[in-house]
Amino acid sequence: MVIAAPKRQIKMLSSITIQASLNLLAGKYVSDGKEMRLRSNTYWGMLESLSYERSQAINLGRDMLSCDAPYGRFFGITLLGEICNPVEVGEGLEADMIADWITDAIDGETSVSCLCAMAQTLGGMYRPRAERGLMELSRSENDDVRWNAVTCFGSITVNRNSARVTKRLIELSKDRVASIRDWATMYLGDVEKANEVVREALVARLTDRHLGTRTEAIYALANMHDPRALPALKKCLAGSRANQKDIESAGVYGLVELYQYLRGWDGYGEVYKWACKRCSPDKSVRAAAEDEWYDKEFWQEKLAEATTQADRRSGHDA
Repeated sequence: MVIAAPKRQIKMLSSITIQASLNLLAGKYVSDGKEMRLRSNTYWGMLESLSYERSQAINLGRDMLSCDAPYGRFFGITLLGEICNPVEVGEGLEADMIADWITDAIDGETSVSCLCAMAQTLGGMYRPRAERGLMELSRSENDDVRWNAVTCFGSITVNRNSARVTKRLIELSKDRVASIRDWATMYLGDVEKANEVVREALVARLTDRHLGTRTEAIYALANMHDPRALPALKKCLAGSRANQKDIESAGVYGLVELYQYLRGWDGYGEVYKWACKRCSPDKSVRAAAEDEWYDKEFWQEKLAEATTQADRRSGHDA
């Protein structure tokens, strides 16, 4: 079987063996546990084997996009995602071609699993060409599909600051699903040269019923040095559900008035100590802490240390 083929024999895989495996993958869903395990093993074995046969895998992935069975289409989408990553794509010509194939297949796709896989594959490319498909998937009526799309928006915003993507993120920050609002708000905080429209969208999330979304809005506005998040930050720090990002936000603001609100949050280790120094009534202490903030290596080291010391004290449900 394909799953047992050692890497040195990968190029010797016969078309008959591949077709037999595809017949299993493309078959109808069955309740028999043994056959489902076999299908799963075949799926992962095919992915590993074909990822070493690039041209064959690309053609096979494209063909499987039109397979009648959802499992077969899912395999094709995932296969294209496996071979189309930022390390392997080179100049990105193949990635752009694959992004177009997947995007063109979105409209006729009825399987939620396949649509979610499309979002993850497009997001994993880190290519601006994936924007069209992710935008389309982000408008799905299915909550899971929209969630998978928005979690991948960072892969297109890091490549270019698209006004269209920013507008869609603002819309998603009002989504009925809390976790989607959370992700959209976080990405809004990454928008370069955020205009007042973006800032207003973030301000609107300060009163969101979802804790994680409020946290992201506070953090984003703090990094923009927008004072409108201060009341929400003070309320959060005065309560019992503040987390690491809230402590960071206080440090970013660096205001003496926040110093008293940091008491009791020493469980956040180095980030807490840094925030206290940034908000210290002592001017010289604040100045030294500001130098620490601009020392990139220092901050990365302290942030990594703090991450291992303290996780969020509560979940995102509110």
